[in-house]
Amino acid sequence: MKYTNTNLHVCSEEKFMPSFIDFVAKNFPDASNVYYIRKKKEKILYNPSAQDGEENGTILRGIQDVVMVVRLLYTSKRIVLHGFTNKYVIMFLAMNPRLHAKCYWSIWGGELYSFKKRKDIPRKIYEKIFKSKVIGGVGHILTYVPGDVDLARKWYGAKGEHIECLMYTSNVVPDKLEKNNRERKPGRLKIMVGNSAAPSNRHVHVFKKLKKIECNGVCIISPLSYGDKKYANEVREIGMEIFGQDFQAIMDFMCYEDYLKFLSDIDIAVFAHDRQQAMGNIIMLLALGKKVYMNKSSTLSRMLCNTGLTIFDVNELSLEAIGEKERDDNIRIIKEKFNSDVLKHQLRAICD
Repeated sequence: MKYTNTNLHVCSEEKFMPSFIDFVAKNFPDASNVYYIRKKKEKILYNPSAQDGEENGTILRGIQDVVMVVRLLYTSKRIVLHGFTNKYVIMFLAMNPRLHAKCYWSIWGGELYSFKKRKDIPRKIYEKIFKSKVIGGVGHILTYVPGDVDLARKWYGAKGEHIECLMYTSNVVPDKLEKNNRERKPGRLKIMVGNSAAPSNRHVHVFKKLKKIECNGVCIISPLSYGDKKYANEVREIGMEIFGQDFQAIMDFMCYEDYLKFLSDIDIAVFAHDRQQAMGNIIMLLALGKKVYMNKSSTLSRMLCNTGLTIFDVNELSLEAIGEKERDDNIRIIKEKFNSDVLKHQLRAICD
């Protein structure tokens, strides 16, 4: 493997990374993009453009891990940090500030909003000595949410250039997304609460609000297959306790096509997150003409509203359908601003 003129991506085995890697390989075939992927039990250096006869994936162990990755960090053209998924790389970068200028940080959310969480002593040391130094020094910040950049500057002293980028294919409308029927399908009204088994979804908070508006006969659905299993079970139990047979917890993963079909059957979606999260779900639901409620104080909600989209306030829940003009305008704006052509254009800044 050649180490010059390479874009090194530091990431973890998240569900949206494989489609990102495929998209980059397809749209930037002449560029060198190598991925240092942290999995649960191993670390892999993956080169999708390996030449014939070369292995495109190498499992790294021990000293080989250190030597090869350090070499790539020094010689790569760009270092793309997909979240802060590898604390050892972050610690190394903190001690090598001359590498910061070529770092591109894609904000995932958790690594930014952890600033507000209570921390034990080791985590406080990591945040203060290593993480803050890297965030403050990275040359470029990748996100589609300007409010998150403002928080990075306020909380961590970030000075890097903001590059607007949707980043992942999960944040764009599929080219062949089925058109949603303008008339509601027969059957019970379906309300989706949250997108994952993470406390930031604030499921119980939403359940209590829905209970107050007496959603009798309405189907309340929460996807809980992704995230904290213990929390998922707690949400399922509370949902059953409050809504009984009108509550459905989705505990098993769906393939992408099945999940799109599931979203197409939803009438109203409620996301009470106070930070940037569930973007892919929200984009798909708006593209399908669904009514979406969000926490209006979140940076993501503000960004979407500033784009011209109609987003409803989670503190003003109702079972009324979205207006036809609002729905049609949302569909048009999403298709114009959140598509694969826009993503390809934006990714030139880090993958070409």
